[in-house]
Amino acid sequence: MKKDRYYLIDLFKLLGAISIVATHTIATGGRTGVFYTLLSKIVYGLPVPFFFVCSGFLLGSKLLKKDTVIKDTITSYIKRLIIPLCFWCFVSQFFLYDFIGGYNNVNFWITLVQNFFFSPWSAMWYVMGLIIAIIIIYPFIKKKKFKELIILSLVMYLVSLLFGNYYFLIKNDTVTNIFTVYKRIFLTTRNGLFYGLPFTSFGILIAYLKTKKDINYNKVLMITIVSFITLLFEIFMLEKKEVFEVSSLYISNIFLVPSFVLYLSKYKASIPDLSKLGKYSVGIYFTHQCINYIYKTFTSLVGIKLFCAVIMTSLVILTVLYKLNNKHINKVIS
Repeated sequence: MKKDRYYLIDLFKLLGAISIVATHTIATGGRTGVFYTLLSKIVYGLPVPFFFVCSGFLLGSKLLKKDTVIKDTITSYIKRLIIPLCFWCFVSQFFLYDFIGGYNNVNFWITLVQNFFFSPWSAMWYVMGLIIAIIIIYPFIKKKKFKELIILSLVMYLVSLLFGNYYFLIKNDTVTNIFTVYKRIFLTTRNGLFYGLPFTSFGILIAYLKTKKDINYNKVLMITIVSFITLLFEIFMLEKKEVFEVSSLYISNIFLVPSFVLYLSKYKASIPDLSKLGKYSVGIYFTHQCINYIYKTFTSLVGIKLFCAVIMTSLVILTVLYKLNNKHINKVIS
């Protein structure tokens, strides 16, 4: 008997993965206007927070079961993430980016290690961010310190906002110098501490709330709609403000994304035709940049044509690999 799945969450994960492909294939940099603003801040900006919340929710649903051994579950989860992280970072760094010639350069190795831990290549920063977030979350879950976890997460999210779209509120020489030193070491706030921790924690909070009380999904939907309208307002109000680090994070995101995932979690069923959506979303996310690089190197495809080529190639390759059902291959594409 097949298990029920959150099929709408799987569907939107797939749509999110497709949006990420669009981010890396359809350039909008330098373009102005309402359409491109919305495209860059919403269509491109919401998928990864959505992934973090979904991961937190699905992991939290396992951790909060009575018979779950928390340490073993988290250890197993992290091990499963490390395999694709190492594989795709290896592929990207050693084959796609002029690795040859860097062996004897100390700075090259320092940069390689720095990038791996703090800002892995392309899509892999999300995987590393999720690992870091889960490691931080573990002691809070073990001791059932949910309030403390949410407080810490909100503080970290506040810092990420101040680095990004709300930098203008605190801008001065001292703050700028502190931020500059931070970036020299850690490269970005787009990581597990300031980005992954808040959204993953709220995903776990959703799982916790669903075990404790009945959810009024009409109110959840209303929160989602109001948060989305507020996000539009924030985007246009802050569009011209100076930022220290380009970011798609806004105050509204921390309400919008978790409430949206919570609403989607209302729908759960066993639907065979939709059961593979989650698997394909992961596969596309992991493979698309390598395919994108190959097309950019050996063809003249750009824009929509490049986007369609990358999506179709990913789907074909993944379909073949999933049919092979090789356990070693599956570990790096699902």
